[in-house]
Amino acid sequence: MKINWKNFNILKKKFDYSVMIISLYQFKNDLKKTIRNLKKISRKKVIIIEEILPINESTSLSNIKKTIRGYLCKTSFYHKNNDLFDLQEFKILMKKNNFKIINKFISNNLLIAIFKKN
Repeated sequence: MKINWKNFNILKKKFDYSVMIISLYQFKNDLKKTIRNLKKISRKKVIIIEEILPINESTSLSNIKKTIRGYLCKTSFYHKNNDLFDLQEFKILMKKNNFKIINKFISNNLLIAIFKKN
């Protein structure tokens, strides 16, 4: 089931798992609310798969990628001024919110973080 993130805090329904794929960076202004709501609607786990900036990426290459991503992601929710997380920023955010980073899945600048409900 797809959910509009701006309205899903009003849902009465819960799901075993909620998954957010390469989009958390777009909601940097509302991270607390977004993560809280993901936890709220999940009975078992929240899984976040996020693209992160490569460690040695130059600023010019980053700007080119941002421009391409902005062109390809012309949706009503996309905020083209938001940047991807860098590795350290993402790890700190996930740790603060009790997520476990699954390092063995880091590939092609993708990182997986899992929150398990107690």
